Amino acid sequence: MMSNAEKQKPVFSRIRDPWRPRFTLPAVPLPPTRRLLFYGYAIPDGWLQEYALKHEHLLQARTHFRRNNANLANFAIRLLVSQTGVSTLTWEYALATKVLPPDVVVGEDNEVNVLAICATDEDSLIDRPSQEQVDKLQQIMGSRQPMWWVDHEPSDD
Repeated sequence: MMSNAEKQKPVFSRIRDPWRPRFTLPAVPLPPTRRLLFYGYAIPDGWLQEYALKHEHLLQARTHFRRNNANLANFAIRLLVSQTGVSTLTWEYALATKVLPPDVVVGEDNEVNVLAICATDEDSLIDRPSQEQVDKLQQIMGSRQPMWWVDHEPSDD
């Protein structure tokens, strides 16, 4: 038989920490679209790989690590997650906009690399990070500013 404390404890099946305040997303200044939207930073090709290589001492501890672009990028994302606590970080491709940092190159399909903090899907919005975590990420990103981006892939709907 369950105790009264166990019966009264709320169950949050989809939220890891329901009491942690989430950062407030800015309004979406984009036209309505059926595509997924990402909130994050445009980054140049190779930025994640360079970030991983800046932490060479951590890479050397990984004896079976194959150094290729995909593995370095994945390592950089895991490293950023551990440094900031932003567990929703992903590397995405988004449609290029008119406002781009000067070091970001537009790909042949009009896409740019985006380090996404969260997306407009329900799970990502529910699990979005706290303001403190986003501030830690902003310190790492320096002068880059996050903004809304449209997924380069059409929606499955």
